[in-house]
Amino acid sequence: MIKYNNLISNNVSTAEIEIALSEFFKCNKNIVIPNLSYGFGRGRKNCYEKDLVVIYPSGKVYEIEIKVSKADLKADTHKGHTHDANFISQLYFAIPQKLFDEKGVIALIPEKAGILVISKKWFTNVYGDNLNIMYYDVNMYRKAQINSKANVLSKEEQYKMMKLAYLRVWSNKKKVLKLNEQISELKNLLKKQK
Repeated sequence: MIKYNNLISNNVSTAEIEIALSEFFKCNKNIVIPNLSYGFGRGRKNCYEKDLVVIYPSGKVYEIEIKVSKADLKADTHKGHTHDANFISQLYFAIPQKLFDEKGVIALIPEKAGILVISKKWFTNVYGDNLNIMYYDVNMYRKAQINSKANVLSKEEQYKMMKLAYLRVWSNKKKVLKLNEQISELKNLLKKQK
């Protein structure tokens, strides 16, 4: 038996929003890539970092811009692009519930963009262990307008996007190894000081 609690956390981090969105957009069925950068697309219109990209098997692409503060939203209005890459069929802004509740936030999000509101909630598994289990709740406040002129990605273009994500995995693994080495060195230094 599952009992839903009234425990809600309106404050979620960028990494938590990415995880919540990967589940919401079904990363087991679609390609969900965080931080797709300048390696894809030609021309100024396509060359900007996309916080999260969802590629459907049909080749349709959604861009999700993640914002965690009002200042971050305001800064987005001063960028040299308007999230209008020629392969983006829908644009969403994903924000934590805490930011959504602030006055004037919705006005900072372009009208063409959908709005996804993310919070953390808990439920209790009352079979034996009474564990409180946290999950991410994603609510669509506003659906995105469809860009009917968006190009559908070919399989080759989808492969190129996946390759960019794949290369980042190996780059990040190298960074993790280097950090682990530094942690080991610090631990050894601390042992010597004792």
